Amino acid sequence: MCCVWGPLRAGFQTCGAGIAASARLDRTRVWSYIQSSPSHGHPERMVHPHISRQPWRRRVMAFRIVQEECKGCQTCARNCPTRASVGVKKQPHAIDASRCIECGVCGRGCPYGAIRDPQGATPPRLKKTEWPKPYVWKEDCVGCEICAAVCPFQALAMFDMDGESIAGLADPKACVGCGLCEQACPVKATQLVWPEPARQSA
Repeated sequence: MCCVWGPLRAGFQTCGAGIAASARLDRTRVWSYIQSSPSHGHPERMVHPHISRQPWRRRVMAFRIVQEECKGCQTCARNCPTRASVGVKKQPHAIDASRCIECGVCGRGCPYGAIRDPQGATPPRLKKTEWPKPYVWKEDCVGCEICAAVCPFQALAMFDMDGESIAGLADPKACVGCGLCEQACPVKATQLVWPEPARQSA
């Protein structure tokens, strides 16, 4: 690690502590901030040239649930990272457009195909083993803890590696692949990776 990166790392850790605390209080508010700050001060020199990341998404319209097709199984509500999907068990659910972040978790998990994406299409249902998982580039991680704090399922945690605090996926089964960690990372060290069999369907 270069001599310049040391002070930068310390700065990110200090700043990250405050953002992480805020993330634990209101993840939707943090997501709105991320969306409104597409540049977000990311140093391009820290991005691996062989990584192809999706551009910053701005919400145009949310996913929706077709009431006539929904059976109220609550799969979408259990997996939604921002609690945008709401409803009573065995009754049709609905998606709060103000909280939807278009992560697609509800669509790929719905057993009845009752979800429609922003374009009106029915997302293909995928087994949970085919959902994307976050990968953390250890050499870029600054240990700010923002990704771990913003995860609503506590799937990410901090690990000690050679005396440094590095983020990593601690509970793969809890992760739904919503992408909050990827979008929240201030140095682009976290990337969602799709399993090979699911890439053509994603």
